Amino acid sequence: MTDLELVQAAVDNNIDWCAAVASSHHLTSARHSHLWLCEQQMPPFYPNLITATKGQNPMATISRLDEILAPGWGLKDSYGMLNLEDSGFNKIIVARWYALTVGGVLADTEKGIVSSVDDEDDFRRWLSAWGETPDNSVVFVAALLKNPRVKLLYIERDHSIVAGMAQYDSGQVLGISNIFGDGADIGVLLRRFLTVKLTVPIVGYGTDQDIEFLEKFGFRGVGHLSVWLKQ
Repeated sequence: MTDLELVQAAVDNNIDWCAAVASSHHLTSARHSHLWLCEQQMPPFYPNLITATKGQNPMATISRLDEILAPGWGLKDSYGMLNLEDSGFNKIIVARWYALTVGGVLADTEKGIVSSVDDEDDFRRWLSAWGETPDNSVVFVAALLKNPRVKLLYIERDHSIVAGMAQYDSGQVLGISNIFGDGADIGVLLRRFLTVKLTVPIVGYGTDQDIEFLEKFGFRGVGHLSVWLKQ
């Protein structure tokens, strides 16, 4: 894949992941040719609108969502091209898409088990170790585990989860997100994860600092994005 193709595949994978999160909360979402949207309140950290193609103007959809949703709803500009300050938005994230292509797998892998959450007890342990759920809120629910494309992965030490991440398999690429743990433990997680022979690229997004860390595992930045919140 070219970088442009990798970005589009990462965007499509991220849309599918957000749709899976929405569905697990019994929220209805819709994918159109140039955007994805959910007209109900999404869980924390998850947008109501994602641009799906480059160069599209989402202002009509923004106006409709403004009529439905309370301030604080989010928009992910998948190509980092929009300026929404004059429309009452605050830019909260500037990030880049990253990818690990099939030929770029790290040679220095590490043997060991990467476990996958498969019951509600493990799910609660994973959530606690992730530790990002805001007070009085729910981000992930156990129903997410029923989606065959979703895996919540982790490694543990002394019976405690020390690092983990979410995985979404869209077929064309494998998306990773919600990576947690300290740097050394994330490194162990990724080295074990990458012992599996890749048949498709791995994609995700993060800050410049995130990508600098991931570069040692063969990842590279391939495109820009930004996230906005309605004030």
